[in-house]
Amino acid sequence: MNQTETINVKQTKEQLFLINQYLDMLLSFIRLQDMNADLELQPLSARKLVLKVVKEYKVFFIEKDLSLQIEDADFTMVSDSKWLRFALEQVIFNAIKYTKEGGLQIACTKDQQIVIKDSGIGIDAADLPQVFNQGYTGFNGRVEDNASGLGLYLVKEILDRLGHPIQIESTVGVGTTVTIDCRQQHLQ
Repeated sequence: MNQTETINVKQTKEQLFLINQYLDMLLSFIRLQDMNADLELQPLSARKLVLKVVKEYKVFFIEKDLSLQIEDADFTMVSDSKWLRFALEQVIFNAIKYTKEGGLQIACTKDQQIVIKDSGIGIDAADLPQVFNQGYTGFNGRVEDNASGLGLYLVKEILDRLGHPIQIESTVGVGTTVTIDCRQQHLQ
């Protein structure tokens, strides 16, 4: 249908991208059972990894007319690029999905943290303690009707195993800030 141009090619490409993302999420869920066999720890530039992920989602920033500010700071960490990239993709796509106007700010701080801040709809305080539970979609997931309850669960599991603690702070109507501490403390 894309080749014959009988449908909107841009929308089809976006939907195929989302299908690929959900398939990748499912495959990551399966591979998570034996994640240690798939680890390849190496020095990584936090900023370069963030830029790769943001570039992948540029069409969604443009479509929603969201701003993006990435600070120039950078740091090097030891981690697995594939698994950490997957976690960043989930966090950044959630920020895009739940931000109607404004945008995202991303910083790689001197104290080796990746901070992703959005001006989205925010997460209710009652939902915050449960956002990392498998299958939990919360109020926003029910309202938006497009949440699987797997994304943040996988993010937490992956980051815990990589030794990178994650923290989420949010205020309804103001936005959400996700902080990933990349100071390698231990692998699980």
